[in-house]
Amino acid sequence: IIFLIIVQTNHIYKIKYPKNRICVLFSNSIGLSVSRNIALNNVNTKWIWFQDDDIMLNIPKLNHLVASLQKSSSDVFLTKVLSLESKNDYYKNYSFYNFSKKRIALHISSIEIIANINFIKKNKLCFCPHLGLGAKYPLGEENLFVLKIINNGGKIYLSNIPSCFHTTKNRNNVKNNNLNRYNIGRGILLKEFLFI
Repeated sequence: IIFLIIVQTNHIYKIKYPKNRICVLFSNSIGLSVSRNIALNNVNTKWIWFQDDDIMLNIPKLNHLVASLQKSSSDVFLTKVLSLESKNDYYKNYSFYNFSKKRIALHISSIEIIANINFIKKNKLCFCPHLGLGAKYPLGEENLFVLKIINNGGKIYLSNIPSCFHTTKNRNNVKNNNLNRYNIGRGILLKEFLFI
């Protein structure tokens, strides 16, 4: 496994890490979409898995995840996430797995997305820099990204592998702290999904 880490800061840190397994890129820009686009432009593996700095990998499941990815012919591979506080419970209700592909795209979180980089580059796909935490509108970048994959004929695989843990506390902080921008962003996103 190779890790590409994007650090958004104006501080210079001296970090020791195994350079043959980890690449760290520094950026003065802010926003999830911006950092993910930097990753898309610098990755050289078959798959890219978008993660946040507040997750914990489910180490016992990683071998199963890697084996599944090696066999997969999908363009986006969606994993499940468990609760950090209650490790036997899921981060959210996954009943949306039964929906149509476009409706599934409305419900996914970025940390569930593992994308085929060849498909992404061939179709010149990227994250909208105006959407996502740190951007003008603090949500929806992952939903629009997966919709672009679907609209370009991408195949989605819905995996049952619980690949990582994420906190289930304070889930409404972004919405409550930026309600107006949140609602405008939600409107922009729903406009793209108008004909589901």
